[in-house]
Amino acid sequence: MIVLNPNKRLLPFIFLLLFGFAYIHIKAQTKQDLTGLKEYSGEKYGTSDFLVNGWKYYPEHFNAKGSPNFQNLNWADGSLSTTGGETFNHLDIRYNIQMDGVVLKQILSDGLPAFVMLNKDFISSFTIKSHTFIKADNLTPHMQLTGYVEVVYSGGIRFYLKHQKDFVGNYNANTPEGSFSKQKTTKYIVIDEQLVKVQKKKALLVLFPENKKQIKKFMGSNKIRYKKATNPQLRMLLQYCDEL
Repeated sequence: MIVLNPNKRLLPFIFLLLFGFAYIHIKAQTKQDLTGLKEYSGEKYGTSDFLVNGWKYYPEHFNAKGSPNFQNLNWADGSLSTTGGETFNHLDIRYNIQMDGVVLKQILSDGLPAFVMLNKDFISSFTIKSHTFIKADNLTPHMQLTGYVEVVYSGGIRFYLKHQKDFVGNYNANTPEGSFSKQKTTKYIVIDEQLVKVQKKKALLVLFPENKKQIKKFMGSNKIRYKKATNPQLRMLLQYCDEL
């Protein structure tokens, strides 16, 4: 495990993860910005495929009302593990669930921030505010989900949440640049290597036909309202179902 001091530059590591998109200071729109980034990293870290092929990245619908991010978090302290087995802690990141991508903020030598969309191919998992996400295609073969899913429970059965926001192109005096929808969450369980949507309690109970009564009693005793259950409550419930 590699634990990095947040005050140290992360560019020599992060450039290995880049998708090839960079947004360098949202108001700076000149070619000199990208040239400066290339020269800085070239001096420090040598040639980078990202810098050869990369360009500035601008968030979609930047002026839209609301936030495209998970739980409306702007920047949060997080960690990230790569497919190569490296782990980086204390990263300034956010999870844009409208685009389904992880964005990194890095301060360059001139003091300007660089905003970088990281390449999904190089990310194994990441954590923000105690919420852990993995790539959906890592679940089991032939899954229908893409992007990232939040891990709620992982045992004999597995339980995931897929978060999403949409851009709403409803232009009026209140939302002249459009807006982002509220966060929508879909619940999934993997049981017998099958992915099943379990958005309602009934859909969960049907998977345990011989134990419906016990599960209902457990939920009642622990005051678990499935639709509004917190992650700790869901973990408690899934562990109980797993042990039946």
